[in-house]
Amino acid sequence: MEKLKDFLYDISDILLALFIIAIMATVISWKFAGSFEASANIPASQEQLSSFQPAETEAEQNQTGQAEPNVIENPAEEPEPITEPEPEPEPEPEQPVVYTTVKIPSGSTGVRIAGILKDSGIIDSTTDFINRTEARGLSSKLQSGSFKIGSDMDLDEIIDKLTGQ
Repeated sequence: MEKLKDFLYDISDILLALFIIAIMATVISWKFAGSFEASANIPASQEQLSSFQPAETEAEQNQTGQAEPNVIENPAEEPEPITEPEPEPEPEPEQPVVYTTVKIPSGSTGVRIAGILKDSGIIDSTTDFINRTEARGLSSKLQSGSFKIGSDMDLDEIIDKLTGQ
């Protein structure tokens, strides 16, 4: 009976150690998967959609009732090209720079940081932020803390600020 008790104590210690190692491996792989597979964790509603709009085809233009430009009624005569004066671009009024302070909690993944920046109105697309950070090889260098980010900063400047570059 005594040998059975000793055997159970030894086995329980080994099983407990294996259980702790399995939990640690799960947590570590979960953290790495969150930072490397950032685009898989972003819901489709947050992904940036293309703003490309195809031009109307000739058939669609005819349906709208607009006359086709450059239609030659008499092939012997070529119409004179009509040039419209280009309007002068209006100078845009200078917008004052607005600074937003954002707090990044310790242990935040790249996806989480992108979400915080989007929720704060600092960036427009989490996908662009994540892709740009990974393209520059700085996703592992994102830091936690409090950052003051100006509305005049572009994406690279924001990434530089968050990585301490």
